[in-house]
Amino acid sequence: MYRLKKLITVVGMIIFVLVVISCSRKTSKVDSTEVLVVESQSHFNKFEIIDQKVYIHTIITLQNNSNETKEILIKGNFAKDKEIYLVEEEILQGINKETSEEIFIIEKSSTKEYNVVFVREWGGGEQRNDRLLPPIYIEILSK
Repeated sequence: MYRLKKLITVVGMIIFVLVVISCSRKTSKVDSTEVLVVESQSHFNKFEIIDQKVYIHTIITLQNNSNETKEILIKGNFAKDKEIYLVEEEILQGINKETSEEIFIIEKSSTKEYNVVFVREWGGGEQRNDRLLPPIYIEILSK
């Protein structure tokens, strides 16, 4: 009888420890190093065709949730624009309109709006089907 009580107590303690560890992992699962696109504050602006190139102008707001300044690349998925021959490639690299650089810098724990231009060879199409911002992807260069 004594052994059974001891065994139940040990098993109970092990289960309790596992539950505590499991709960603590779930609450700390938020990755504070992420840089996110604030979609509600980001939008397509306009596009223009100059010298056989398409310039797609956007406003993209980013939020850096980490405690470190980040260097990032911004990429857009322009599959719909490729389908209608506006651009020749599906994934386009964003360029910071103010600096003319592909690398964007966002300070730690901040939110910042960027004028981002996507430039590629013109595919022959002359209009977009909508004014929606394409899916935007962030690639973090500095950890």
